[in-house]
Amino acid sequence: MAERQIEKDVSDLAKELDEKIDKHIDSLPRKPYKGGLDPDNWREEIEKIPIFMTKPPTEEDIAASPDLQALQALKFAEDDTPEELAVSHKDDGNAHFKRKLYKRAIMAYTEGLQQKCDNVDLNTVLYTNRAAANFHLGNHRSSLNDATEAIKLKPSHVKALLRAAQCCLKLQEYTQCIQWCDKGLKIDSNDKKFLDVRAQAVKEKKTLEKDRRKKKASEKKELARLEKIMMAIKERNIRFAALPTEDGDNVDEEGPTSEEKLYEARIMAALATNHVSGASVELDEEGALSWPVRFLYPEYSQSDLIEAFHENSRFLDHFEIMFGVDESVPWDEDKVYTLENLQVYFEDIAKRELVRVNPKMTVKKVLQNERYQVVGNTPTFLILSKGSPFSDDYLKRYGR
Repeated sequence: MAERQIEKDVSDLAKELDEKIDKHIDSLPRKPYKGGLDPDNWREEIEKIPIFMTKPPTEEDIAASPDLQALQALKFAEDDTPEELAVSHKDDGNAHFKRKLYKRAIMAYTEGLQQKCDNVDLNTVLYTNRAAANFHLGNHRSSLNDATEAIKLKPSHVKALLRAAQCCLKLQEYTQCIQWCDKGLKIDSNDKKFLDVRAQAVKEKKTLEKDRRKKKASEKKELARLEKIMMAIKERNIRFAALPTEDGDNVDEEGPTSEEKLYEARIMAALATNHVSGASVELDEEGALSWPVRFLYPEYSQSDLIEAFHENSRFLDHFEIMFGVDESVPWDEDKVYTLENLQVYFEDIAKRELVRVNPKMTVKKVLQNERYQVVGNTPTFLILSKGSPFSDDYLKRYGR
């Protein structure tokens, strides 16, 4: 009986103490726990703890975490051999590659190669993997260089041979692509990847060569056409102004040559100049030239382009169509430009003077004037209205 009473007293005392402790804890002021996880973002915060990470950390993660920096230091310990360090960098590169972080993968593989370890197989893998990362970024030349280095170390490395072939295919270096494939097929004559790449290279090489032949034939035909036009222009003794080169020099400053060669060079340079409208000098079957001719109306800052002005046509023939009795241009609201008032001029480039043109003359006759020089492939003429205040003032600028 005495023992039971003692057990009951102890139990009651323990219960009383528990109640007092609970009351004491409940009476304590409530304060948030410092350093604890935020209940709203606990998943993101726990992901930052190295032991709980589910993805490889980025360089930004490592820079912001002392724990990761410590682990990184342990990973690349100073007492590690070059080979051990190269393996660690290779593993990092592979992790980045799987996440399609190809630039980081390239950096990791490069770090591995910079360890200069003596393991040929390891270095071959590093070059091959870096070639793959470069290939995915579209750096086909760099990828080819890495694949070539891998092959130097291990000539029978199939992955590097295939990568080199794929790069050459992208770079349109089809002959080299076929050569790389042939080396791979010597190792395995039934390798489908090499067979497919080789077949594609052969097909694209034929297409490229065909296109080049077509282009060459087209260029030859165009050159022959331009030479015929040049000869027709030379026969007419039409002069061309020197075109500035890309360096700002004139064509006749490129080197010593004959005057005739310089003249031909000026004509060919002008004929090769693309006009914004697509118009150019043409030679018809009868041996007559048609020119793209531009008329400028400075009073209204307007212009007209006659795309095919036959050399035997008169200026007046075009003006009768453009400014006839029943015709007018929308920008000439005051009807300043009338058939009776039109005056035609061209600029003497050498003397900086305006030369009056008789509108009854043909464009051929005007272009043969010893003071006229064609600029580009488009003869240009100023059209003024006789007696208008603007025209009088404009002519005074040229001393007329």
